[in-house]
Amino acid sequence: MQLLQSLVGQNVKVAFARLGSPQGAPEVDADVVYNWHSVKDYAWCDVRLFADPATGTVKRFAVREQRAGCQLFAEQLPKL
Repeated sequence: MQLLQSLVGQNVKVAFARLGSPQGAPEVDADVVYNWHSVKDYAWCDVRLFADPATGTVKRFAVREQRAGCQLFAEQLPKL
């Protein structure tokens, strides 16, 4: 997702403004991992943003989906 790539290097507050509040934020291997999960019918999308705990800067992201679930998730996001 191009949106997620554009968040790398940004503060997590930018991600929250665009994606909404995360559903979890555990620390994993010295990163804070913010999670969003969307399910609609049999399609699902799992988005993770890995951020530096000291600065809040997004370092990378990971996406898992089934049946184009992330496309459905992206369509529900507010337009900028």
